[in-house]
Amino acid sequence: MQYDFPAARSVNQMAIYWLDDTGNGRFHVPVSAKLLYKVDGEWRPVPGGTLETKRDGLNHLNFPALSTTALRLEVELQPQFSGGILEWQVPD
Repeated sequence: MQYDFPAARSVNQMAIYWLDDTGNGRFHVPVSAKLLYKVDGEWRPVPGGTLETKRDGLNHLNFPALSTTALRLEVELQPQFSGGILEWQVPD
């Protein structure tokens, strides 16, 4: 999943709500997830950019301010299950 901005901007936090219908369906929170940012055409890991994968609520991530034109999530899904996002917040 990727979040593109029309121009470079400063970002220092985000929140994500993972889709999880354990017991009723085939979507589970991921095993792991990390946040990357784009700078000079390259993807780099956000310092401290490992996201929590808790169910039933927003997972907040704060990190040192950085300037970027895009954010990207790299996610490892649980074996035999799909994953999804209900909400991804990146404040202005």
